[in-house]
Amino acid sequence: MSLERKRNAVVAAVGAGALVVCILACTSFSPDDKKILYPTFDPATRSMGVAVYDRAAKTSELLLVSRGLNEAGEADTPMIMRANWLPDGKRVAVTWLPLEEDKEDKSVVSFAVLTLEGKEPLRLLHLKGVEYGGVISYPLPIVGNRVYVNSDSNTLTSLDLVTGQCRLHTNPEQLAVYVSPVPDRLGFLAKVGADKLECGLLNPATMTKEWRMELEEDTACDCFFAFSPAGRKVVFTPEENAEPVLKLYEEGKPPKPVPVPRAKEEELALGQVAFSKDGNALLAAFRLKTEGRKGQSLGIVEVPLDGNPARRTVLIKEAELEHDQTLQFFQFGLSHDGKALAVSSAYVAAANPDLGAEDCALFILDLADPNRKVTKVAIPRPFDCGRIGK
Repeated sequence: MSLERKRNAVVAAVGAGALVVCILACTSFSPDDKKILYPTFDPATRSMGVAVYDRAAKTSELLLVSRGLNEAGEADTPMIMRANWLPDGKRVAVTWLPLEEDKEDKSVVSFAVLTLEGKEPLRLLHLKGVEYGGVISYPLPIVGNRVYVNSDSNTLTSLDLVTGQCRLHTNPEQLAVYVSPVPDRLGFLAKVGADKLECGLLNPATMTKEWRMELEEDTACDCFFAFSPAGRKVVFTPEENAEPVLKLYEEGKPPKPVPVPRAKEEELALGQVAFSKDGNALLAAFRLKTEGRKGQSLGIVEVPLDGNPARRTVLIKEAELEHDQTLQFFQFGLSHDGKALAVSSAYVAAANPDLGAEDCALFILDLADPNRKVTKVAIPRPFDCGRIGK
């Protein structure tokens, strides 16, 4: 794999076909951790949508649905959507892209901004001229009311989600921005030479790099990555079908391999990765297949960085998971206090017709509970909305 291809895979500056690999089913905790945004299915319209779960009341409310139709007027493809809270905790931004079959301009990215109380009008914003492969591959980088979009390899667009004001930022290198754990900063990944990559923190007010770290040439592959809470470390998942070994970078030190244990009879693949709130452990989504058993399992593995044993929590056990990108649809969100994790299997169900109804849910994992208690919030099983093709 060439350096350019590796870099493009990480920043997702690619076409719509690759986009479907890693953007679906992400959840988002509100700034006070009391509510969770998650993808769901609406039986009334037979459409994919976004709902909000109130953790105290234990109730869900459907916020937004968007139905995609083919030329015959049939809903044959789930709508690809991602939802994020704005920092004020009062507004929600939902982003979606045109359907792959849509013959209209596919460079348009749409945003819906709404308040849960309904005290402000729904705002619909449409950003044109964007190579949208990387727009929602990861959670949207939002600082204040402004969202930052990787328009193309040399252009960054920032959009005020309240006023609609748009700015273009050019840079002399191939750079893409991501959510940063450091307040009021952006994470970035950039190509800085013929064979060099670097990542670090960016000041959105000045678009200057405040911290940077060089990466190995072979790091940027078809993988996920995440910054540590202080933004001074970064972890990458392995390439697809590679050994389950995470790669940890820390300034001034050589890359550190962090193997995820598995038994001899197991095939273990890793998906999305994140640091724990204290930065002392890594959390990763996994897909597990065990020799001699039917089906495959999905869950979360916690890997302490001090050498203590890893811990698995299986959320979907030995299910019929035939789609080759199922693990990429199983993205989780971490609470701001680091005590909970949430993941929706709505798009897993849309991709795997034989998944049981009991496995179509919002799963909330209590990371503070020694027994790792799991709360399941049922999601209607997607039907007659099409399937995500392999």
